[in-house]
Parts: sequence; C-alpha cells; structure tokens
Amino acid sequence: MRSKRSFLRFLGMGGLVFMGMGALSVHAHRGHHGLSHLLIAKDGRLRLTHYFSAQDIEPELVTLSPNSQPSLDDLDSMQSLIKHLETGLLINNQGLKLVDKELVDDRALFILEGKLRAGTSSLKLDLNLFPYSDHFHSLNMTIENGGKKRGFRILRGQTLGPIDLTRF
Repeated sequence: MRSKRSFLRFLGMGGLVFMGMGALSVHAHRGHHGLSHLLIAKDGRLRLTHYFSAQDIEPELVTLSPNSQPSLDDLDSMQSLIKHLETGLLINNQGLKLVDKELVDDRALFILEGKLRAGTSSLKLDLNLFPYSDHFHSLNMTIENGGKKRGFRILRGQTLGPIDLTRF
C-alpha cells in the first residue's frame, strides 16, 4: 500500500512539473510577435505582410485602445491597431496603408501597401511597433527584391539601413 501511495505521489509531482514546463514554454514564446515579409516590386510598389499571433498582440491593445476591449473582435481596438500598424514601421520615412486583413483562429494577417519614390536606390526601415510593450522587442523580417531574399531582425526603436537595393 505504501509503495502505491508513493507511486501516485510521484505521478502527481511529475504531472505538476510537466504542467509547469508547459506554462514556462508558453511564457518563453511571448514577444515573438510574428514574422513580416516585404516585397519590393520592380516599379517600386511595396507589399508588407505581417503574420501575428492574436494572443501576442491582444495584450498590446490595452495601451493602443485603452477605452475598448483588448480584443481583435472589438472594432475600436482593431481600428487603433490598424492605425498603429500603418505607422509603426516606416519605410524611407513613410508609412503604408492597410489593404487586407485576415483573422483565423489565433492567427492574424495584415497586408499593407505603399510605393517607393521614383529613383530610390536604398531602403531604410524604422521600427516603432508596440512601443509600450513588455514583450515585443523585435521583428523578424524577410525582404524580397528582384527575386532575391534577405532576412533581418530589427529591434524596436532601431533603424535598419540604408540597404543598397542596387546590390541586394
């Protein structure tokens, strides 16, 4: 009987440790808000796609839209988030405009577009997404130009560039 109780206690402790590891894992992945892809067309059109996890960006809505529910289902919160996304990453000192969004389960996809000025040969990116966040600290981005892709990690508050588009 004693060994059975010890065994059950062992299983109970193992379950607690296992659950604790899961909680730590979830917490460890907070702040990896997502990935972004910037496509630069030959005519200078820009298409920026942000892929986010809703569970990561919904807490940011508390500061972006303090009088609304911090949910992507809330229209005021969504409008505040869109306005923030349009100005939170500046490309050559200009924001982009939202053209499409898709919310499925815990995934949120935002597509923004803009255009480089004629004759632009370099790219500069200023990241200021979620400036009051305790979790968001960087953005992983792929830039595609002329069929070539390069990956970058941009820290919040950092300026990336100039990136020479003629030697991309």
